[in-house]
Amino acid sequence: MCGIVGFVNRGINLSPLGENTLYGLKRAMAVQKHRGPDDDGACGFRVSPPEVYEEQNPQNLNKYGKFDGMFGFNRLSIKDLSIAGHQPMISQDKKVIIVFNGEIYNDEELRNLLKNSGGGTSLKAIRIQR
Repeated sequence: MCGIVGFVNRGINLSPLGENTLYGLKRAMAVQKHRGPDDDGACGFRVSPPEVYEEQNPQNLNKYGKFDGMFGFNRLSIKDLSIAGHQPMISQDKKVIIVFNGEIYNDEELRNLLKNSGGGTSLKAIRIQR
């Protein structure tokens, strides 16, 4: 099972997450390293203006200043051993960050369902039947 850690500053009057929280992120990731020894990553983000910075080593985030939030991830690779499973995952427009724990074990079935529906590989092609 992977390890996930995060800090988010939701208070209006609180100062942005700084060096102490960065140390906390680094320490939490080190403590849970046994949960995900195959890969790790960290990101820090600011809400206004929206900015996201990603680093393999959380300590390297300090060069970007303070953040409104940070996520760290230790990966345990079970099925997908490729770098495509690296987390945190950040959308191209840098508006969405995701960290999650899970494996899709019926991916072959889902892939075939997509192909047979004529929808290529788009998830929009799948109709959920109840």
